[in-house]
Amino acid sequence: MSRVPTLDTAFSLSHGMKRPRQKSKPYLEWLHELPCVITGRSPVEACHVRFGDLHYGKPHSGAAEKPDDIWCLPMCPELHRIQHSMSEKRFWSDEAIDPLAVCALLFVHYSRNDIEAARQVCLHAKEIGR
Repeated sequence: MSRVPTLDTAFSLSHGMKRPRQKSKPYLEWLHELPCVITGRSPVEACHVRFGDLHYGKPHSGAAEKPDDIWCLPMCPELHRIQHSMSEKRFWSDEAIDPLAVCALLFVHYSRNDIEAARQVCLHAKEIGR
């Protein structure tokens, strides 16, 4: 019996096709108005979440590439550095935050121009998606 050949990219989100990264300077500027999703403090940096998850339709980003700007959340500089210095999934697990759920909600509130709802998402990030 012969087997049907399967491409290496058969189960990937992009099917081997690389598309340009979606950037949004206005969105990143808007994120800077929000508090850190961990400490609730400001100032913040836009932290790109690199790992992928099919439940959110987010492909994995390589070490040398940033994901689309929609997959960002506001984080204080000190914790942002720590997040990049270790396993990203472990960092978020240790913080008990689902960063992709938070990113998705923040982008929804950005699309609705609702900064106050986005602030509430940041201040209650540990309660989202768990």
